[in-house]
Amino acid sequence: MQMQLLKSQLTERPPVEHIQAVEKEYKNLELLLQGTQRENERCMAELERYAHIWLSGKLQHLVLCPPSSEPDNVKKCSSRLSLSLQARTGK
Repeated sequence: MQMQLLKSQLTERPPVEHIQAVEKEYKNLELLLQGTQRENERCMAELERYAHIWLSGKLQHLVLCPPSSEPDNVKKCSSRLSLSLQARTGK
């Protein structure tokens, strides 16, 4: 009885080649997932950096050029922004 049970289990088992192919595909998918996660982390860091730069520029603009209805304020603001830009870029 035991021998028949073992034989039936052995015949139901998939071929070794099939198991090896599935294992290889699993490893390839794991590598692909790791690469995708690294790329995602890199892109998120870059996005965060650009957001920080953009927000810093917006904040600086608000500090240097507060909202005002005075026409003379536009000239002063433009001048301050130019000086600030020159100081940041060294040009």
